[in-house]
Amino acid sequence: MDSKIFAALVAAISLCAPAAAQEAFATAVVDYLPGPGVLPTFADPATALHGPRGCGISCGALDVVTLGVGGQLTLGFDVVIQDGPGADLIVYENPFQADEAVPPGTFTEVVFVEVSSGGPFARFPSDYGGGAGPFSPYANFGWGAYDGLASAVPTLANVRTNTIDPLNPTVAGGTAFDLAHLANDPLVLAGRVNLKAITRVRLVDCVGGIDVDSNGDTIWDSGGSSGSADIDAVSVINYRGLVDSQQPTVDLHVDAQDRPLLSISDPDGLLDLDPNTLLISINLVPLSWIELLQLGVLTLESATPESVVLRVNGSLGHSYVLAASIEDLDGHFSTDQLMVK
Repeated sequence: MDSKIFAALVAAISLCAPAAAQEAFATAVVDYLPGPGVLPTFADPATALHGPRGCGISCGALDVVTLGVGGQLTLGFDVVIQDGPGADLIVYENPFQADEAVPPGTFTEVVFVEVSSGGPFARFPSDYGGGAGPFSPYANFGWGAYDGLASAVPTLANVRTNTIDPLNPTVAGGTAFDLAHLANDPLVLAGRVNLKAITRVRLVDCVGGIDVDSNGDTIWDSGGSSGSADIDAVSVINYRGLVDSQQPTVDLHVDAQDRPLLSISDPDGLLDLDPNTLLISINLVPLSWIELLQLGVLTLESATPESVVLRVNGSLGHSYVLAASIEDLDGHFSTDQLMVK
């Protein structure tokens, strides 16, 4: 075959071939600035790419990169992360729960989470609720003790070994973040961070007993000032091309009395939702929403043809993580997660 004809044929095939699928995970290491205390075994930042590799509630995954004390890791993506309905991304660290922990708590080393649309980084507001330290070494902290900080929630999803959806914190674990919580950040208000065009996520080790939350309160964790966080992965729930005006919205929040509320809405009306896809979990334990209604744990707060608000009643006597998700009849998806102190 003539070489020119062959070259033209190859070019034509290339143009017709489908584009490679975009991953909904971190796919690139932008920079890695480790702090002290990183073992060579856990010093490869590429370990944090291509999805979580968790191993269960009582198992701290080892497919991780260590940040080191005060260290940081910046990750890039195939997709452009966009503020959409409910939570937008999940950060997976590797906390684990001791089987004998009463009340339930995890060994957790905490991470500040920041996002950028190509310029400066905006940090998610944080609220520590684990009590005043100092604490004994390797102390466990409640699942819901860290609002706006990654960690405390173990990782169940593993893209290599199981079929748990790594984009749904209700079943997968990890800490979910909603870009809408940055709406009043000065960088967002100044137009320097675009919540509809996030391209980088930076994870910064929180030094226990030294760093403070957005309220100025000292943050304590299991590692203290000498331990540091380990990053498994970052998953993207909402991104450009996926976010749709017809998506349902799951929103978990607290009312003026700090009672958890679950709000579910759909622009096409509640009848557009698939009730069989409504998932609710507490500390990653799946719960039947029908049974919760029958037991009075969930009660109706308000309803319209497009939305329903359910109140979560009762107290567990300790902090916990509440998560929920739903799909509509066309498969559009929304999820959210709430740290309940």
